[in-house]
Formats: sequence, C-alpha cells, structure tokens
Amino acid sequence: MPLSNERWRNRAALAKMLIELPDVVLLDEPTNYLDMEGIAWLEQWLYRFKGAMILVSHDRQFIDKVVTRTIEIENYHFQEYEGN
Repeated sequence: MPLSNERWRNRAALAKMLIELPDVVLLDEPTNYLDMEGIAWLEQWLYRFKGAMILVSHDRQFIDKVVTRTIEIENYHFQEYEGN
C-alpha cells in the first residue's frame, strides 16, 4: 500500500529529528503512522541510540526491540525494571 502524503511527511519529520542526534527523545506511539519498513528503521535507530528516551507505546514487539530498561510510574511511585 503506498504511503499517503501525510505519512511521508510524518516519516520525514521523524527522520529529520533523529538524524540531528538529540540527547533525549520523547516518542508517543511512534509506530502508529509508520509502515513495516519505517518501523524496522526506527527500531534499529533507537536500538543504537545512546541518549535518553521516553517512550509511550502499546506495541509490545516494538518495545521489546528498543528498550533496555523500563521505569513504570504509577501513583507518584517509580518502579524500575531491567531489560525489555
């Protein structure tokens, strides 16, 4: 299925931000508007990313591929988990 103009714009904006090598990235459901190729590229980029990342996602496969440490925040309490 071809990407719509909006999807190309979203993909280009995400790529532009990431190639600027930020220290911190904040991603809210980043896989929602990406095709499989875009998701694979983002997974690889984030896996190699050395900065801090705040990620909100319901895509467990994506999370498992890019996260090395998880901090759960609930009722003003933090619980840290190693691994994905």
